[in-house]
Amino acid sequence: MAPKRKPATSSGAQPKKQQSVPTLEEKLDVLDLLKGGMSVASVARKYGHNESSIRAIKIRETEIRQAVASSAPRTAK
Repeated sequence: MAPKRKPATSSGAQPKKQQSVPTLEEKLDVLDLLKGGMSVASVARKYGHNESSIRAIKIRETEIRQAVASSAPRTAK
């Protein structure tokens, strides 16, 4: 029987996708969009994340807002 997979070669192999972690500002933007009535699916498409990641941000809303409030103000130099 022939092998089911082709052997990985350096010429045909694609690099792994880099894991992206959203910043606090991105998370705030996501929360604002969700509060404004945008669906989880459309927010996920806009930012290129999975719906489960957006839902996790929504669940942790109070923690995220507290972290932003305790951090330096956005207008700080």
